[in-house]
Amino acid sequence: MQCFRFTRFLAAGVLAIAVGSMTAAGSSPVSATGGSHGSESASFDITGYRCESEVTHEWVRPNGTKVVRTVQTGFTEASIALMTGALTVETTLVLRPGGDGWVRGRWTLEPTASTGMLRGTVRGSFTEPEVTELTSTGHGFRALRGIKISMTTTSPAAGTTDTCMSDLTFAGSGTASYREARDPVGAVVAESAKPFTDSVGDLAAAIDANPNLVLAKTVDHQAAAASRGLVLPPTTELFFGNAAIGTPLMQSAQTAGIDLPVKILVWEDLFGVVRVSYNASSYLQSRHRIEGADAQLNTLGNALAGLASVATGTTVDPVFDAGTVRRGAGLVTIETDRSADDAFAAIVAALEAAPPVNVAFVAEHDVAAATVPLELRPTKLVVFGNPSLGTVLMQTDQSIALDLPQKILVHTDADGQTFITYNDPHFVAQRHGVRGQDELLDTLSGALANFARAGT
Repeated sequence: MQCFRFTRFLAAGVLAIAVGSMTAAGSSPVSATGGSHGSESASFDITGYRCESEVTHEWVRPNGTKVVRTVQTGFTEASIALMTGALTVETTLVLRPGGDGWVRGRWTLEPTASTGMLRGTVRGSFTEPEVTELTSTGHGFRALRGIKISMTTTSPAAGTTDTCMSDLTFAGSGTASYREARDPVGAVVAESAKPFTDSVGDLAAAIDANPNLVLAKTVDHQAAAASRGLVLPPTTELFFGNAAIGTPLMQSAQTAGIDLPVKILVWEDLFGVVRVSYNASSYLQSRHRIEGADAQLNTLGNALAGLASVATGTTVDPVFDAGTVRRGAGLVTIETDRSADDAFAAIVAALEAAPPVNVAFVAEHDVAAATVPLELRPTKLVVFGNPSLGTVLMQTDQSIALDLPQKILVHTDADGQTFITYNDPHFVAQRHGVRGQDELLDTLSGALANFARAGT
């Protein structure tokens, strides 16, 4: 029936967006001192395939208006949002006797669990309906605000048996717009004049060439995503430190160890813009209420700006006030009767026994302090992640990689009491403007609580 054919076409409109290739892009400058990146939009070509279609309900009103509810499933290979997986679209089509009408629906993409609404206007007839405009909004898709497309469709060739890839082919073009991006509170963000690979390579070389710095770990989030069958734009994070600078910060406030060693994030967005970001010293000072270490904080701020300048090929001025947060913002802490060594060993063992989790590295801050030499009470950090979950957050907004992978800090205070501290995923998401991922954030929160309790 032709109405049924139309609903197949409509669902593929969203499906085709998910397999689109971007042909043009635009971006506004990025502020290195915080603030707005500006809204962005892109034009793209689209093609797509339908796998299955089922009419779940159909009726004709007394005035001749036809209503058809349909469930579609499809397959994505690539997309403007750089996501892959199985797409499900549920739509309701209302078509009047004169040939005009509207359609509403919801789409869901797995395994990323992104979801959103769609709507469109209809023009044509019962025998040859067509979509004049389709708009889709939803969570994920790097803060997607809306997509508008115009489509054409071709019927399957006679004798076609491959219903998933050849039953119906869709082609068209459209534009996608993204909400205005804002720098995370307390972060410095600068736009690079270099390609992504050069930005990362030059930054790593500068760290290696500095005898006062130790490169702890390079985390390639894009490669981690690919290991789970997910797609992410280039996103790499470098962790490095200087015990002579970091130890006084932790002597003042041990929880600062969860944000040390410091890191610089380099990422290329969907529009080809390469950015570099790091936490400003004001963020560390306010979050952990660091006192009596102004010299170290200033040195840190100058060093990070210098490295960001090398990475970007531009001049990034030191930023000592990129915004502050309340003391202990986003920190979850529990007590344990165990020693720091025993609690830390138990947590690391629990992480290594959880197959979805990858342990990136451990940093025993107290051991590093002794090499300077400085004294520091037991303070130990493990950095780990589950790319299947973290990638979805980065697909929504790449800047959140600055607070990924996950971290658990074990530390003993002056009274000999041991504490276990980790970051609240909801705080991290709010800091980076990630929306619509509450279920995933709840899952992360539960997993972090379980791993922390392993140390008790």
